[in-house]
Amino acid sequence: METINDLPLHKRLGIKEGFEVKLINEPEYYLNLLNGVAAKIYFHKQLKSAVDLIHLFTSSRKELSIEFPFLKDYIKNDGMFCVSWPKNSPNFVCDLDEETVREIGKKNGLVYCLSFSIDNYWTAVNFTKSAGD
Repeated sequence: METINDLPLHKRLGIKEGFEVKLINEPEYYLNLLNGVAAKIYFHKQLKSAVDLIHLFTSSRKELSIEFPFLKDYIKNDGMFCVSWPKNSPNFVCDLDEETVREIGKKNGLVYCLSFSIDNYWTAVNFTKSAGD
């Protein structure tokens, strides 16, 4: 049976052609993970208006707690906020786990949608706005 992690990354993220995306702290190889879909997506350098997807990479609970309230306001009503943090590894210092990330998302009024793996080094949680927003 196919799992979410068997799908290409752009499908796990819910990215479609024409999406507006803001990446923050992404690994330098990230666009290669999107299997050619990156050419059909508009990537914002700055957040001046709402986007379809914000994808934040962080290893710090403090950074996530500070950035989340600001960034969530730049998600379109039907958009997504994806938070990624390093998987357990001696190469990364990280004070985040899925429970902590979900807790911060809920505290900031977003709804947990999905957990999945980005690659061998990063894991992720996707959030959406509630139906009433």
